Amino acid sequence: MLIDDYDIPLTIHFDDPKLFDQVNRVLSEFYAAIKEYEGCLRFLFVTGEMRIGFDGIFGGFNILEDITFDPDYGTLLGFTEAEIESNFSDYLKNAEAVLNLSREELLDEMRRHYGCFSFDSEAETQVFCPGSVLQFLRNPEKGFQNYWSRNEGDRSALLEFIKRQALSSPDVFKKPASITMDELEGFGSGQNISLKALLVQTGCLTIKSKLNMAEVELGCPNKEVEHFLEQLCSEEKLKRGSPMHQ
Repeated sequence: MLIDDYDIPLTIHFDDPKLFDQVNRVLSEFYAAIKEYEGCLRFLFVTGEMRIGFDGIFGGFNILEDITFDPDYGTLLGFTEAEIESNFSDYLKNAEAVLNLSREELLDEMRRHYGCFSFDSEAETQVFCPGSVLQFLRNPEKGFQNYWSRNEGDRSALLEFIKRQALSSPDVFKKPASITMDELEGFGSGQNISLKALLVQTGCLTIKSKLNMAEVELGCPNKEVEHFLEQLCSEEKLKRGSPMHQ
């Protein structure tokens, strides 16, 4: 059984604690029904962006293995540079010709704009955002556009929460920050999640390096995300500065 984006019903109500709790209870009942028949399942794989509601929803499952920051799976959900070169050779050649760049220059620009995500607690692996890479290679004549910010979709309530929090801690986007793995791996029940952990889970920040056995350093992954964060902060500042804002 594959359950994709288990957290979407929660994140779309992230800004409404009462409704969030109601949805959380319904999901808990749904997964309790699955737990009752887990003996019939050979394999269960659950994906999600946010680590919220996890303990309450999956509390009855005592055999689930969390691989979120496991180095063995660090490249599972993104393109490595080697994969891009081996699987998109013709598209890369086309982009090189269109943009008049060498292969090294092209990959360097792609890395700066769409790469440098790390979901590896040892910070040994990095991946590119698949959606952005595919859109860029499809239309390289448009240049290195910011595709990541166009895929907000069901994250609107979550992004509104991030915008408000960001203005209270603007430096979290600009400067390297440290976080313990306990804080990063902790499962929040709702809005009690820390801002830094929230930003990592949404891809706004990523693991840059391992500082010691307990801590990692965080930073903005690339120019595409940096542009997105600056846009979020600007929108909120304009909103607060408007005479119509209460």
